[in-house]
Amino acid sequence: MLPQAKPIQIIDAIRERLERGPFSEMDFARFTREAEKMKKSDPATAYDALGALACIRGDIDGVHANHKRSIKAAENPSTAWYNYAVSLAFMTKYIESIEAAIRALNSDGTNVAALGLIIQTSHTIGDIESMNSWLEKWHKLTEERHPVEDLLLEDADDAELVDEALADVEANGAIPWEKLKAELNL
Repeated sequence: MLPQAKPIQIIDAIRERLERGPFSEMDFARFTREAEKMKKSDPATAYDALGALACIRGDIDGVHANHKRSIKAAENPSTAWYNYAVSLAFMTKYIESIEAAIRALNSDGTNVAALGLIIQTSHTIGDIESMNSWLEKWHKLTEERHPVEDLLLEDADDAELVDEALADVEANGAIPWEKLKAELNL
């Protein structure tokens, strides 16, 4: 049984269990039972947990229903919005995830986790302009580099290597890749 002293621990326990591999039906049953027990004492956390479990099951309707209940029940909705955003990102609902993370940030301007998720998800969908805008806020708030900035450096290095390789190929009389693709109808 999960400890009841700190209700948020159920979310951490779900996350830690997920990191070890796929959930079994016993895992779902155990966490669902614990969340159900919490509905009266801490409905926001209970519905957050049920939303996370719905996400792991791939039940988007359950994700929406439970996380929205959590947001309504929360005294401070920033954490509930953030958890909703994480579930949506996990289910590759990236635009919705960004919207929920922005709501988390609007509820608490210091929610670094929500800001980090916005940056990461913006990078994932290729919205570099928005990502750069959010990175400015990240730097002001944390005075640190965001991990996605390392990915951007790697992307730039990779692009430079590709350009160099293509130049070498063309200089040596080989057929340029674009021309070869066109001739082969690729």
